[in-house]
Order: sequence, then structure tokens, then C-alpha cells
Amino acid sequence: MEKALENTKAEELNKMGLYFIEKERYNDALKYFNMVLEENAEYIDAYYNKAMVYVLLGEADKALEYYDLIISKKPIEGEAVFQKANVTFFMKKDTEEAIRLYNKAIYLGVNKENLYYNLSLCYDMTRNFNQALIWIDKVINIKGESVEAYNKKANILQKMGEFSSAIENYNKTLMIEVNNEEANHFKSLILGEMGQYQEALDLLKKTEDLIKDKTVFKYDMAIILEKQNKLQEALEEIEKCEKIKPDNFQILNKKATIYFKMRETDKAIDIYNRLIEIYPENMDVRFNKASLFMTLQKYGEALEDFDYIIENMQQNDMNKINSYYFKALALKLIGSDKSKAAYEKAIQQYSVLIISYPYDSKLYILKANALRDIGRNDEAEIMYEYALDLKPEQLEIYLMRAKNRITLGKMKEAKADIQNVLEKNSAYISVIKADEELNRCLNAN
Repeated sequence: MEKALENTKAEELNKMGLYFIEKERYNDALKYFNMVLEENAEYIDAYYNKAMVYVLLGEADKALEYYDLIISKKPIEGEAVFQKANVTFFMKKDTEEAIRLYNKAIYLGVNKENLYYNLSLCYDMTRNFNQALIWIDKVINIKGESVEAYNKKANILQKMGEFSSAIENYNKTLMIEVNNEEANHFKSLILGEMGQYQEALDLLKKTEDLIKDKTVFKYDMAIILEKQNKLQEALEEIEKCEKIKPDNFQILNKKATIYFKMRETDKAIDIYNRLIEIYPENMDVRFNKASLFMTLQKYGEALEDFDYIIENMQQNDMNKINSYYFKALALKLIGSDKSKAAYEKAIQQYSVLIISYPYDSKLYILKANALRDIGRNDEAEIMYEYALDLKPEQLEIYLMRAKNRITLGKMKEAKADIQNVLEKNSAYISVIKADEELNRCLNAN
């Protein structure tokens, strides 16, 4: 009887705490949850609720403390592990630990669509797109038709370069919600990527009224015009965006890219410098600036940015991953005796990363290019083969392998790679003609 009364009082106090959460009076809510635990230290809901308050207050460490208390009292409490994973991922930004915790929650019996969705987000962030697809498919299997899940799956497929499959999933969204902004928006961009420019523009114009932020519409127009090499028109659309959002990173970065393509490199560099002042922690702009310096053959300036990225970014950051190779290439191009060591380091880093991300074709490409540059062409051939197994639709890899095969004296195989590219996309003829080795190989008897 006494235990029942204790639970009843704890329940009443807990309800008061929940009431104060609804009113956003979080300190009062904490006071009542503390009173619950004074009444009954085993009242688990109060621990959950205190953790929730600390999440609402943005105090991740305090929230984790209470989830850990629950787990210490109930080691197989999967829900606590799941909530701890959410805090770890969304607040602490520790993706690897979040993946471990989500998998532990599944092992402990948690079967929730939002767990699988969050796990898909984690794998997406770590570029393990195959795993991301597995978990988003799990969401779709549980939930059935879901706009959010179809859009997420399409987004992952888009990153993988599987454009037709991405459009198929955006179309599934549009069958449910014909005016869905995200699906219409990204479908038009993918059509542009696929070279279906008029269809992309028609869809974009048709959905203009759906896009709440008009800068997004103008930005998308700029992207499609840029793809068509209508650079002046693209620049005009971007400048319209800039008038509305003058310091927006994405808008200014795109403007710099367009200036670069227009060969107005001084203007592009000025924008990159401005972006670095506004967003000093953003490494995309540093990498883009370094890439521009490489094109201008200013290898010393490029090296400064590549070194900065390598020193300051986490191991799985894509800019850092790319910088290992391009640093080595820059050193080679200036004739530095440090280039071989830089290439060896790049190869070592890619070998380690491939263990963690075995389905990321970019890693195999970068490793292959590094091996090729230092004369380890047979090993490079194997890496190109792996990359093509993962991304057979990525035509650039065939051209990279063709150059490697030319070095190996495999002229027949190299020519077959070049012809394969042209059969799939004749627009690559300009790229091939611009490369003396590839052009000579194509025209050889």
C-alpha cells in the first residue's frame, strides 16, 4: 500500500513536471522531476524527463548523464541507448559513436522508424551510402509510402551519381504530394546534371510558386544555365540572389565558380578571400581557392591552403581527403624532392580510409591517381578497376584508366576505354581532344 501511494505521488509530481515543459518553464520542470526522484529514486520516467529538459536547454552533457543513469539502473533499456544516440549524433556531432549506439539500441530490441532514419543519416554523413540506403529502405518497409523517406533515398542516390534511380524516388514523392517543394526542386537539378536542360528549366519554372525562398529558385536557375555554359546568364541570376542575401556562402561560392569558368580569375580569388574572412572555418572555400591556384599554376599558394586543410580538418573530411593527393601533385609540379613522400603518405591515408569506407569510389580513384603519378601503374590499374566496379556510370574513371594503360603500353585497352566513353556520351570528345595522350591514342591505327 505504501509503495502504491509512493508511486501515485511520484506520478502526480511527474505530471506537474511535464506540464511545465509544455509551458517552457524548464527550471520549474526540473524542480518537480527532482521531487519525483526524492519520492521514488527508481521512477525511471523522471530520469527520461530530466534528460529531455536538458536537451531542450541545449545541455548535451547533462542529458547524457541522465541517460547513462538509466542505463546503469537498467542495462538492457534500449530506449535510453536510442535517446543517448540521438544526443550524441545531433548535439555532440559524434557520428561514429552514434552509429555504435544506434546499433546497440537495435540489438536491445528497439524497432522504430526514426531510429533507422537517423542511422541512415549517420551513414550518409560518413559517406557510406550503401549502408545509408539499407537503413532508409528499412524505414520505407515499416512506414510504407513516406515523402520524407523517398526524398532522403533520392538524395542519397543523387550523391552516388545514380540519377535515374534518384528521379524515380522523387517521382514516388510526387505521386503522394504533387507540390512537394524538395522533390520538384532537386528533380529539376538532377535533370540538369543529366543534360536534359530544357526539361529541367520547364520543371523549375512550373514549380516557381512552390519555392518559398525565391533566392533558391534563382540559384537553381543559375546552376542549370551554368551547366549549359550560359555563364553570363548564370552570373546575372546569382547576382540577383546576392542582392537579397549579400553574405550567403553558397551564393558567393557559386559566383566565384562562375567567374572562374569565365576566366575572370582575379574576381574569383577576391570572392574566395572574402568568403574566408566571413567563414574562416569553412574548408570548402579554401579547397576551391587552392584548386583555382592549381589551374593557374600557382602551386606554392595552393600548397598553403592544402596544408591548412590537412592540419585543421578531421580525418574523414572530404576536403582533407582530396588535399592529400593534390598536395603531393603540387609538390611534384614544382619539382620538390618532398613529392614522393607526400604521395606515399596520401596512399597510406587512402588505404586506411578504404578499410572504413570500402564502398567509396572516390577513395579508390584518389589512391589510383597517386599510384599512377609515382609510376606504380600496375597497382593503379587494380584501383581503377575497383572504382569502376562501384561506379561503372562514372565515365571520367575510364579516361583516367586509359591514361594509366597508355603508360603501361596497353594501347588497345586504352583505346577501348576512350571509345566506351564516347559511345555513352559523345560530349566527352572535347575533353579527349584537349588531352594530347588520349587524342593520340584514339586516332592511332
